[in-house]
Amino acid sequence: MRFKNSCLYLSLYFCIFGVLILYLRKIILVSLGRVNLLPKIVIIIDSNYEAFAISHLVDELKRDEYQKQFKVLIIGNGKYQKMFKDYININLMYNDLENSSLFHKSFEKFTNEFKKLNKKSLVVVQGDTTIALAASLAASYLHIPLAHIQNGEIQRETNKKLINYLSRLFITPTKNSKQTLINQGICPSDIFINEKNYFNSSKKIAKIFQDFLSGILTRNKSCTTKFRQDLLARKVFSPKNITFNKLESYTTRKDKLLNRTKPRERLTMSEIFSLPSRYNITQKNYKEFSLTAIVSLYRRTGLVRRFLESFINQTHPPEIIWFVYFASPVAKELDIEIEEAKLWLNQTGKKVSLFVNKGDMQLKYFGRFQLALQVKTKYVVLFDDDCVPQNRFFEACMHTINTRDYNGILGTKGTPFAENYFYGPVSGSETITEIDVIGGSWFMESDWVKLMFRDEMLTWETAEDFQICANARKYADIRSFVMPVSKNDTSTNSFSIDYLNISYKGDTNGDVQIHRHNLRMKQYERGDRYVDSYLRNEKTLTIFAEEYYSARFLLQTFHKYINLPIEIAIAVHKKIDVSWNLEEMRNIRNFSFFNNFMIGNEFRSKISDLSQAAETLYQSDIVFQMTQSTALMIMGSFSSSASIGIVTAAKLLKIPIINFYYQKDVQQTHKRIIKTLSDVNILVNENEYIKYEEILVFEKFLQSIF
Repeated sequence: MRFKNSCLYLSLYFCIFGVLILYLRKIILVSLGRVNLLPKIVIIIDSNYEAFAISHLVDELKRDEYQKQFKVLIIGNGKYQKMFKDYININLMYNDLENSSLFHKSFEKFTNEFKKLNKKSLVVVQGDTTIALAASLAASYLHIPLAHIQNGEIQRETNKKLINYLSRLFITPTKNSKQTLINQGICPSDIFINEKNYFNSSKKIAKIFQDFLSGILTRNKSCTTKFRQDLLARKVFSPKNITFNKLESYTTRKDKLLNRTKPRERLTMSEIFSLPSRYNITQKNYKEFSLTAIVSLYRRTGLVRRFLESFINQTHPPEIIWFVYFASPVAKELDIEIEEAKLWLNQTGKKVSLFVNKGDMQLKYFGRFQLALQVKTKYVVLFDDDCVPQNRFFEACMHTINTRDYNGILGTKGTPFAENYFYGPVSGSETITEIDVIGGSWFMESDWVKLMFRDEMLTWETAEDFQICANARKYADIRSFVMPVSKNDTSTNSFSIDYLNISYKGDTNGDVQIHRHNLRMKQYERGDRYVDSYLRNEKTLTIFAEEYYSARFLLQTFHKYINLPIEIAIAVHKKIDVSWNLEEMRNIRNFSFFNNFMIGNEFRSKISDLSQAAETLYQSDIVFQMTQSTALMIMGSFSSSASIGIVTAAKLLKIPIINFYYQKDVQQTHKRIIKTLSDVNILVNENEYIKYEEILVFEKFLQSIF
């Protein structure tokens, strides 16, 4: 009986204990849920000054009295990580990037981080840098409120105005700067003057953020009425109030285009070796200069041992060697060569990793690049099987790619886009030559290989050389160079003296020439920067349209009212063949270029607004360089995020923007953003009538920028 009672008490004890555990677990989960549901204050840091200036505010926001109301996160570069807790490092340090590329990379990273926030959060930016602009626009797209802490300096006035337009709260240093914001149409109740004393200032700003997130700080209704928005639009953005002299002159804009598009100077190998480089031969064993060499085999035999000897005798030998061949008609002979080469390599005692990748599937010209995506070394070089390098070629490439001006894809041979001249072994050019397409070999950073597959392939039959070079230019501003052919010191050459004999024996290019021709035509229509683009001296304006009506209207308007020596380039985000009558458009006015960006071709499902804007931004930059356009004309009333992409690119590049719009469309988000970013806005009535004074502004603006 006692035993039964003991068991009963024990069971009751475990039952009560289990209930308590479940209850505590529920309390913990609820508490964690509440923490995750707390609003977040996300502070963006982009410089040492900003990190120091904001540190007092961060300390204040993390006081106990605020911990149950919101959580504080810091987003910025890794170098500030030790200064703050709850720090998210998104590695924003991109050296030597153009503003457009820096903006895009930052915008993508901020968007990914902001998607994790709830809508009650607040993003805080400081100053008016490109990073601040990217964070502001990302927050705006995701409907997350923005606070702008101004530092009083006016270095990037355009960025500041854009950030102001997107912001909900303003922290400004003086009464004068507050009045400036009010004059620009900012609601006075949204502006707070920041004191110079860091301690008092931090307490005040923290209280402002607390009141805003708790709902105490509401917006003055008079600031959100249609009347005030209309008044603001007329006062700030009316073309009659534009002062054209604030824009860069045509000469300045053209010079900037030339600096971005003009090929690098042609230097001999000895002159390149005299340039400063992050690399020297004593660092050949450093991990940051490690190299994988890949040789693609197919029809030619008797070359495996030659390549292997060449590689291990390099002054900078590769760490890893790959031989690859797919569906080769001489696979058995190659297998024998590989085995013999392995035995020979073992006898040499050289420490190098040798791997063979082969198969029956015909992966053609792209297979070696697909495998190269798996390379673990910092650098990779891929060879056609007719290019056996001399013993200092890797050293020469490693030095060259680590210089400032020649940090690009390095190859054995190359041609302009038209393939009408061949540099390299055939021409015997003794200088490095920037070119549109390189082949024979490709020496590059291994991370660059992924750029080849950034777009949908226009053909899988051939033209891997086109694909890697074009995408590297567009997405990373990476140039392509044919290495010098040295006659006095052949040790730096990328080919042997019997190169032509080897090449003729197994050449396959003749089988795919029709595919290469078709790809060139498609690539030209899509748009690319070529080595001779900078030679174009005609004054050019780009008309961007998302549908046929807009393109025709803008072309008619330009032809009817403008009598200036300006050539036209037309660009569309995605052409649907049945809707575009190019012959009819040429009858209105001839144009020099027609570029179809093909936005969305890389996606099998509907493309998102953010992706469409980002893809258009990339393609816009490369087409501006191709056409040498120094102005943009757009129909903002018929626009999507694609138009926002090209307008943003133009704004970052300081290319003047002319927007035609219907008054009734101003309230729509896309149209409002384009209207804000444009340098001049031309009002079109519903019956397509443009008032005389608007035409005068249009004419005057074009005269001033050209």
